[in-house]
Amino acid sequence: STQAPPRHARRPVLRRPLCVAVPVLVSLRLAAAGWLWLVRFEPLPKLLPGWSLCCWSASAQRTEACLVRMVEWPHRYVGLRDRPLWQPGAILERMHTYGELACTLLDCALGAALALFISRRWRELCAAAATIQASVHDSWLPGVVEHLMGVDPGGIKLNPNLNVTLGSVVLGMLRVWRDVLVLLLHMLPSSASLLLLVLPGCCLGASVGATIAIDVLTLSCLHLYCLYRATAALYSGYLAALYSLFNLFRGLKYNALRGRVDTCDYDTEQLLLGTLFFTVLVFLFPTVGAYYLLTSSLWLAVLVAKGLLGSLLFVLVDFPWLELAISLLRPTTLHSGVRFRPIAHPNDRGTTSSPTITTPAAAATPPTLPTTPPAATVFALELQPAALAPFFARHRQVATALLEHYTLGYLM
Repeated sequence: STQAPPRHARRPVLRRPLCVAVPVLVSLRLAAAGWLWLVRFEPLPKLLPGWSLCCWSASAQRTEACLVRMVEWPHRYVGLRDRPLWQPGAILERMHTYGELACTLLDCALGAALALFISRRWRELCAAAATIQASVHDSWLPGVVEHLMGVDPGGIKLNPNLNVTLGSVVLGMLRVWRDVLVLLLHMLPSSASLLLLVLPGCCLGASVGATIAIDVLTLSCLHLYCLYRATAALYSGYLAALYSLFNLFRGLKYNALRGRVDTCDYDTEQLLLGTLFFTVLVFLFPTVGAYYLLTSSLWLAVLVAKGLLGSLLFVLVDFPWLELAISLLRPTTLHSGVRFRPIAHPNDRGTTSSPTITTPAAAATPPTLPTTPPAATVFALELQPAALAPFFARHRQVATALLEHYTLGYLM
């Protein structure tokens, strides 16, 4: 007689891995919930309602999106598993969900590689960032402003007094920003502490690393944005004043109550004073336009850099990598329908007959009709491969919206 196996031997094989996996998943879920609470926390809900870390930080917004997707993925998987495939749109929804999972896994893999690279080259990256900051903001920009203060760009005569005044203001703001940046660097924690803050974000995905770069670029170029807004306000005021004074010569005046331009009768003193103001503003306008062109070019370069990082972020987050791989490796998996192709029937193939000898008896017998049935038409069922254009529909919509928004007139 055989003895019964011991009790510990009758336990399922998957029980021990589940006992280890469940606490790990629960701890990860709690950590994700803690991070979500931190990025959504509002320190002053009464004074600043709706203000949180996600309002002004691109990396916080991307971290929130990654954590929300990771937390909701088990629920989505259960819903897809319980939904039958014969329902309308079930296969497309499952393919879309698997595509998002593939993008997330690829993003996390690239983020892990990026985190490993940053951990090994952290000191070199900090030194390179400090060198670029010093060369651009401490040497190149003051040199450009001093050069603009001493020459006439494009042969256009600039007003010396206004040129020196605007240049001194810009140089003073650059010096103030350098002092503020030095103070902020002294207030920040050490490089090792910053590394411990950057690495977990990069481990969530390379997209989080791209948003961290966007935040660093925005913070380091904050003074350029302030200069651009100041010169843009001055430029806009000059254009409004020139337009109003130009209407004076036409006998027109803007009616603020009705929001339109009406006729107006001016006396001689008003026309003389308007002519003097118009002449002064016309001769001072090239100086203001030169500084506005300088600051807008600098801020436009920053926007182009942020746009390139945003394009990289869009490719990492939402790109049909899985669909492209399936269409290249197994084209018949993604199909848009079926197609019937007629093929030749086996009985229709040409056969060679051997020569026969005709006898008088055989010639006397009447010919018999053929008894074989007529050949039937045979069709082959083929799958029609799906086009790749629907996978890029959202990308095409985003590109069209960007091109419609950032037109040449808007940029000017």
